[in-house]
Amino acid sequence: NTNPYKNDFDGSLPYTYVSTDAVQAKADCIAKAGIMKAANEINMNPSKISTLSEYPSGYITLPYTLDLSDTYAAGKTVVGNAILNAASKSSGGSVKIRANGLIFMINQRATVSFTSGSSSAYGMELMDEYGDVKASIEKSGSKSVVVDPGVYVLQSGNTAKDAYLEAFNVKAVSGAPVVEITTQPTTQAPVTQQATEVTTKKTETPTEATTEEPNAEVPGEGYIWNYTTGENTNGFFYAEGNDYLGNSVTYKGATLTKAIKMESSTDIHFDASTDGTLYIYTYSTKDVPQIEINDNAEDVSKNGINQFTIGAGQTVYITKGTTSTYIYFMQFVPKSGTVTEQTTEATTQKPAETTTTAPTTEKPTETTTAAPAAGSVKIYGAEVNASVGQKASVSVRSEDSESKNIGGYVVALNYDSALVFDSVESKASDGQIIDHESGNAAVVAYVGNAAPNSDLFAINLTATRSGTFPVTIIVQEIIDTNGNSLDAVTAKNGSVISEVPTGGSGDVYKDGVIDDKDAAYLMKYLAGETITDSKFDISEANCDSKGTQPDMLDVIWILNNKKALDVETTTETTTSAYVNENGVAAGTYSAAQLFEIYNESSNDYISSAGVYSFSSKELKVRGGKGIYFTPGITGTMTITWSSKVPAVSLDGTTVNGSSTSSPTSYQVTAGKKYLIEGSASGSNTTITSIELK
Repeated sequence: NTNPYKNDFDGSLPYTYVSTDAVQAKADCIAKAGIMKAANEINMNPSKISTLSEYPSGYITLPYTLDLSDTYAAGKTVVGNAILNAASKSSGGSVKIRANGLIFMINQRATVSFTSGSSSAYGMELMDEYGDVKASIEKSGSKSVVVDPGVYVLQSGNTAKDAYLEAFNVKAVSGAPVVEITTQPTTQAPVTQQATEVTTKKTETPTEATTEEPNAEVPGEGYIWNYTTGENTNGFFYAEGNDYLGNSVTYKGATLTKAIKMESSTDIHFDASTDGTLYIYTYSTKDVPQIEINDNAEDVSKNGINQFTIGAGQTVYITKGTTSTYIYFMQFVPKSGTVTEQTTEATTQKPAETTTTAPTTEKPTETTTAAPAAGSVKIYGAEVNASVGQKASVSVRSEDSESKNIGGYVVALNYDSALVFDSVESKASDGQIIDHESGNAAVVAYVGNAAPNSDLFAINLTATRSGTFPVTIIVQEIIDTNGNSLDAVTAKNGSVISEVPTGGSGDVYKDGVIDDKDAAYLMKYLAGETITDSKFDISEANCDSKGTQPDMLDVIWILNNKKALDVETTTETTTSAYVNENGVAAGTYSAAQLFEIYNESSNDYISSAGVYSFSSKELKVRGGKGIYFTPGITGTMTITWSSKVPAVSLDGTTVNGSSTSSPTSYQVTAGKKYLIEGSASGSNTTITSIELK
């Protein structure tokens, strides 16, 4: 039941859906069919995904023994670079642990030994960071196991119940070499809610609820946070607060037994990179319960689901409204996605912050000399050059040497996923225009009498990240005022696509080899995608010596004629203006620019170390929740911040700053990966900018 229009599917098959709106159907086909990936874009050897949301700042020194005669407070304590998450205050001799009880990192092959106390009804497990169990104790007893260098977790066999750790030590295997390991916790790794919260929570009732509730999984699309099951899609939601176990609710056939209590200290937020709909299941004993969304009071159900429209480009904070109010379930569905039990609605709400309009060229300079053939109409528009949060208006024009009035058209537009659709406005003096959008595509249809060689309509878009983005315009149909079809020339970003000469080699990727990559790139081109790779050469596409334009026959020819060519190939390297070969280049970077580098897939010069909050609007870190930052120059790194002073370290060694007031400067070395986090685990350090010079 993935059809975006079917909201009342009763489970019976077969099921047929019929669209009554051809324009809408075209928009959805273009948006949802997708583009075939090139061979080099398909990961045939996917990496394991870490289950951890925080990592030790350095290796433990071997031999290592955790002193359990000491007293540890409930919550997180760093003991010799190991992270101890005590479920409650220890009384000496043992410490209670649950999920992620002890996290440690070793750089030598070593023997890990641990003892589970007699009160440990559920035993203990030693796992690596990917959740693979290395050793376990069923209830009580001792265990030793040899493990390789890496990051490991010791926790209770039932992460909702206490286990009693009575002994823990690690000893290097004789003669084992010291190696360097790389840990890069990803923001896309699923974060088990218990793992990050169990050390700071207290329950509302003295009786602990079991986590083995049947039928607790809530189906749905988009990003889901289900506190009962621990589900948190791609770690999308950040939620930290106290548990509420005093009631159970039923939603979509699932029994939910665990909620987060809305208090002043509760911290729930997420980043909305696109427009979407937020669903929250609330329960409250108040007559008129409320929560606050970005400081706006919202009435919510005493026991039921609530729906909110969310604008793109903002961090959404959900905070306490009334007391005795609890959240069991959250779901964010981007505008291009669907929720099967809800009706899809067009979102018009925009972010509250002020936006500026990015200039676009009404009539861009053509990059080819080809002109529309006599009797044909050229339909074209500009590309978008905008910064995060800026609005851009692309005017779509007609150009016709015979100056015929246009009686109607159906035009499809395909644009980068970084652009969010706002609206379409007609530029013709009369007639009727309709539009439908879906994902990163829109279809505009018009009937009337539009003047020739003029603007037909404008599409208004908002950028969710900075850059220059192509807009591909495909004319589906165009007629004159008498209903006669007109020939149309397809244009991409204002450039007419010239006839492609025959006799191409088939090496459209220009790497000296005719292979699957060439076929994949040509299929992308034929599907209407704008190819920005500088190695792509369409002049080599018409290789079957038939016709004047490349087509699927050329794709088949390429697949049947794979071979290496006797040509000299060159390797081209492209880098962002923000980075060099060693790391982040010299300059001053705002939170938005830091976020751009963070999202750049071609490098890891800024990556997550369990970062507390990172978006185009802000960078917030805490103790144990920061970022890794690799400078591209040797010199001074100056951090402008507020609240708590940052803590900077390199390989577990503290890097001293120039002062404890903002801005603070640190001496750094090019190519080294520094950890930047907060100096307090319970308070934010908000980083405004980072300067390298």
